Amino acid sequence: MTDHVCAGVCASAPTGETGLVAGRDRASGRFLRGNTASVVSGERSRQFWQAAHQERVAKRLALLRQRGFSSEGDAPPALAAVCDGAAQAILVRDGTFNRLIESGGPTTTNDRPRAVLRAWEAASDRALKHLQAIGLETRERDALDCTITEWAERQEQAEQARGQAQEAHPGPNDTPDGSDIVGE
Repeated sequence: MTDHVCAGVCASAPTGETGLVAGRDRASGRFLRGNTASVVSGERSRQFWQAAHQERVAKRLALLRQRGFSSEGDAPPALAAVCDGAAQAILVRDGTFNRLIESGGPTTTNDRPRAVLRAWEAASDRALKHLQAIGLETRERDALDCTITEWAERQEQAEQARGQAQEAHPGPNDTPDGSDIVGE
């Protein structure tokens, strides 16, 4: 998940006390039966999923507000379900992207794609499908409606127009002779 979702949960360790008093064998340092430093199974996970749930609800409501609904009760159930799916997909996408970064990038040392890359791609595709169902528009565009020479000429004309506009309206640090003012 995103860092701000995990921040409050990941800060606290899900273990009890540590050290010799915590039920370790003095010679080997291994935990003994009945130790007090054992992991509280599921506690951190429960906190994490509660934080993720709050984040999902916030994303879902933001998507519904973007479509013009002030609350979930005002929106049609199908739209609310699609918005919830989009929020879930976005959280999974963001979480897998963070994991991708933590693991050292999209490929292994043997130049093979990591499994988390495929998970990120699938979550990204799913998020896009949900957002399209909600109303994200995709439009086809012409790559170039001119030749490369015409495009270069347009870029040159635009650059000249920007230069003329800057000459007509100089900034606060521009001087009449064109030299820069050196700060005092």
